[in-house]
Amino acid sequence: MSDTGSLASSQARERTRLSADARRQLLVEAAYHLIAEKGVPGLRIREVAERVGINHTTLVYHFPTKESLIAAVIDYVGGRFVTIQPSPVANEASPLDRLHAFFATVTYQIQTSPEHFLVIDELFLQGRRDPLIRQLLHAEEAWANYLSAILEDGAREGIFDANIATTTIVHAIMTFCKGLPLQMTSQTDDAARVIAQFEQWVVQALLSREAPQ
Repeated sequence: MSDTGSLASSQARERTRLSADARRQLLVEAAYHLIAEKGVPGLRIREVAERVGINHTTLVYHFPTKESLIAAVIDYVGGRFVTIQPSPVANEASPLDRLHAFFATVTYQIQTSPEHFLVIDELFLQGRRDPLIRQLLHAEEAWANYLSAILEDGAREGIFDANIATTTIVHAIMTFCKGLPLQMTSQTDDAARVIAQFEQWVVQALLSREAPQ
């Protein structure tokens, strides 16, 4: 048997020994990368199976429908945003520190994993067209709630203007972050500068006692 054949056989045996959870994780990661490359419409179940090196029947055992696979990708995306960060922020940190940590995480991820934001944008865009995917997208609501909690804590502690239009600021931050992949995937070196400038504008608005309501 050739060296190539031996390697392929060895890899096949290794995949067979994988636990069900490990195999499921490989499928989710393959789907994630496929969405980054081709978008949600380009996600093909058979291609996901081929990338992992299993047959279509095995994939369907783990994910009976395309929607169930996309749901797992959405959970994976949410987990990556929480776990892939330059440094963890303490729960008792001030609202300003927590807000800075959020922007620091965005900067770090778009520099190290720009495909992550491509996947997020693809899911949000497809969710606007596909009601089934839209039902799965809890990430946007969780994201908004997380930012709102920071701003509300800051207002309650007297750090931010209590009359600030929290919803407007949250929507502005989310819109900015969603637009980053369109601008930064080909020029990620500018990401830190652009995000830092936007963070400065946000903080100035939050601290201003003349912020629009």
